Amino acid sequence: MRNETNHRTTECRRYSLQSQNIKGMLIRAYSINRQILLDDIRKPCIRGCEVNVMEKSTEWNLQEFKEELFFIKESSPEMSARIRYQLEDIPRYLDGLREQKKTSENAINHLKKERELVALQIDELRLKHNTLDAKIGKEEEICSRLERTIAHANETYEKLVESSQSLVDYVKKEYEDARSSGSSLT
Repeated sequence: MRNETNHRTTECRRYSLQSQNIKGMLIRAYSINRQILLDDIRKPCIRGCEVNVMEKSTEWNLQEFKEELFFIKESSPEMSARIRYQLEDIPRYLDGLREQKKTSENAINHLKKERELVALQIDELRLKHNTLDAKIGKEEEICSRLERTIAHANETYEKLVESSQSLVDYVKKEYEDARSSGSSLT
């Protein structure tokens, strides 16, 4: 690896990625897919990070990349120190992310417990609903039977009243006939 303290700032140049000789440079990559090749090994490169390229690197074929990268051949010591400072912030950010993950996991657990309680309430209400359906069915059966009984009783009563009237009329007629025939005997 090159000694970073010997680096000087040079202008940023734009290279097309058709085919480049990239040897012994400190590279800052700005790419859409955020990947560059190092010694023919793919390594992810976060947008704007700097990567040391070994001097013994062979020529790299970068034709597979569709976008363009910006390369800085040499970087100042201040820039490297700033990058190191930014890299030192990463664990702090990671801790923050872990805390957020714990908070999110706690929220997930709380919501799952609440969902279980709601599911139990739904089961209880479904059981109560089924019980009420069964009771309603029994009451409807009783009501239907009573309705049939009342209709039959009314029909029978009307027939009874009709036949009673007929009986009364018959007995009265017989009585009157008997009386009128009995008076002729006397």
